[in-house]
Amino acid sequence: MKRFFRSALLLLSVLSTAGCNRPSDNGAGISDLQTRYWNNESVRKGLYVKNVPATGVNAVSEAVICLAGREYHATGVNCYGLFSYCLKDGGIDLTDAYASLDILKEQGVGVVRFNCGVFYSEELPAYTDHRDDYLAALRKVAAYAQQCEIGLIPSFFWNYSAVSLYYGEPYRCWGKAGSRTVGFLMRYTEDVVTALREYKSIFGWEFGNELNLQADLPNWQERFDTEDPANWTKGDDIHFAFRTFADIVRAKDPDSRMILSGNATLRPSQYHQYVENSWDTDDTGQYRAITNLFNPYPINTVTEHVYETGRKFSDCGKVSLDRQLREAMYAARTLNKAYVVGEFAGVLQSEEAYRKYYDAFLDAGVQLTLLWNFALRGDVEHSFTATEPRGQYLFGLIREYNEKYARETGK
Repeated sequence: MKRFFRSALLLLSVLSTAGCNRPSDNGAGISDLQTRYWNNESVRKGLYVKNVPATGVNAVSEAVICLAGREYHATGVNCYGLFSYCLKDGGIDLTDAYASLDILKEQGVGVVRFNCGVFYSEELPAYTDHRDDYLAALRKVAAYAQQCEIGLIPSFFWNYSAVSLYYGEPYRCWGKAGSRTVGFLMRYTEDVVTALREYKSIFGWEFGNELNLQADLPNWQERFDTEDPANWTKGDDIHFAFRTFADIVRAKDPDSRMILSGNATLRPSQYHQYVENSWDTDDTGQYRAITNLFNPYPINTVTEHVYETGRKFSDCGKVSLDRQLREAMYAARTLNKAYVVGEFAGVLQSEEAYRKYYDAFLDAGVQLTLLWNFALRGDVEHSFTATEPRGQYLFGLIREYNEKYARETGK
């Protein structure tokens, strides 16, 4: 067994900052909590994770997401292009960002995840060559979101390949101290966190998008048995990148907002890929172990993107979405981390199909879920707009289920 894996098993996430109170019986809902947050100048900024000690025999302590001293339960959206689609060849035009935030406010959306960067390597000069303008534009987006009373979760390195390709390095350089890729990781993270930390609209910080899917792929090793290919990445490399990112965020953010990895749902074979280079299906214990590796301290959440309605475990076969969520929530609790669904659903055929996800998340007690994906012009894959019929009922579902969170949880 790998040394890094053994060390990952020992990691525990401990957050010892401001407390998070259980709700009173006054029926205060999410709108009341949001009002308390946005109207209080002295409140701690953003979402944060607090560990609630266990009570009772064999109880497991719980890590909960909090806002303004209260537990936070909400569903929101992804808006992938909120910032990245404003990066134009001739500069930065934030017109679409402001228009998107206006619509999201009108539709009652309170929390949004977005690509806080570029997608293609050739777009990276928007930051490297125009750093001051780039950071000023991000601050304007955060300021406008604050005016709209919308929380943002910026995802820093959406496409893992962009930085490495820009510097002409193999993807494994995400895990190599001293590489130009890691140098960029460090500079960009410090710049963006320093630029945005003053804004109450910043709810959390995320590394990137679904990097776990790139890790330890056996079919690549089967093709390249003498040396690693340029596009080969290992779990240890990703672990290093996550740790480096999270350490900088923690050092630069005085409010200790929550930190997310941005992972997809872990592959059914993710543990076996890492340990023995095989596609064999993991059991539930191995799933919990590999969850730790891909959400290392000081990351204090477990992030997954849930598009399937169940998954396989070798010790219990194909399970339902409800069982999948129970296993994921338990894995997060054993690590003292909060569970977040960073994306879900995509394009489904009916409103009822979406309700199955919302109901499952509500029943499982998932505190934060983000639907994929609102796009102002519908020009992002599997997205919806505010004017099409699907978009209209999806925004209706977001409002409906946020009301249910407030009513059924009292938070």
